[in-house]
Amino acid sequence: MIIASAPYRISLFGGGTDYPSWFEEKGGKTIAFTINKYCHVSFRKLPNFFWHKYRIVYSKTELCNKISDIKHPTVRNTLKYFKIKDGVEIHHFSDLPARSGIGSSSAFTVSLVTAISNFYSFNLTKKKIAEIAIFIEQKMNKEFVGNQDQIITTYGGFKKITLKKNFFTVKNLKFSNIKKIKENSILLYSGKSRIADKIAKSKVNNIKKRKSENALNEIRAICNEAEKLISSKNIDLYHLGKLMNESWINKKKLSKSVSNKFIEKHMNILKKNKIYGAKVLGAGGGGFIFVLAKKKLHKKIVETTKLLRVNFDIDLMGTMCDRK
Repeated sequence: MIIASAPYRISLFGGGTDYPSWFEEKGGKTIAFTINKYCHVSFRKLPNFFWHKYRIVYSKTELCNKISDIKHPTVRNTLKYFKIKDGVEIHHFSDLPARSGIGSSSAFTVSLVTAISNFYSFNLTKKKIAEIAIFIEQKMNKEFVGNQDQIITTYGGFKKITLKKNFFTVKNLKFSNIKKIKENSILLYSGKSRIADKIAKSKVNNIKKRKSENALNEIRAICNEAEKLISSKNIDLYHLGKLMNESWINKKKLSKSVSNKFIEKHMNILKKNKIYGAKVLGAGGGGFIFVLAKKKLHKKIVETTKLLRVNFDIDLMGTMCDRK
């Protein structure tokens, strides 16, 4: 049995510029890091004395004899992609809830690709794993997703990702500044889940209609400025928080579904706590909120927002695998 894990991510800057409809023409750039909370996938051959050939366990349990009968799109299409002939059993288990803005869908895809690569000794590179995950989600699942999640959860760490048509690059950012950001940040769970694909679809439609051009140009410019700050000798957290706030304002221009009354209520509470900055992770609409604030204010922030705090550390490994 293989157990593969892929970390969840916190996207700080550049989100939206990683959609192919944007970066293939204009170029994209994102800054994100992975945390020590993971999606886990176990993969093994299914003994042939069962009446079914495929057993897939996630929030549901599927028992099938044909790959085409599998309802979970990522499982079905990943098995198709690799042309798996064996009967297999796949289990999914997670450290954080799905549909919450931390890249859970891509972490699952990457975990499954990693598990299959290791089980069958394909020895795929991290670059290839990310590329396959992107292909499965965008081309086979036909989901409205960007490219950064599959890349950052595969590579791990605190990275700048540059995206152009047909290729991407991944660069490490300054670790001492990353440590300072982590020590002065909080991850809060809103308790509200949402279907990211619906929000993303409206964003992509607005990109194609060029309704988002000014906002995305601004988001990319903010990402460039943030990179300079994070790479500087002594990072200015006040300035970084200001950039986060500016990025959030522009992100809301990408789609009306990015924010709502619940989100705005809690963002206003956060502002009253004299934070440096905050943003809703992922597509928006709910899920996790990342907050940059002085460490001494963290307790009060949790008390006033009444949201669940999730303690985390930075993951440096990316997708991993273990054979049992």
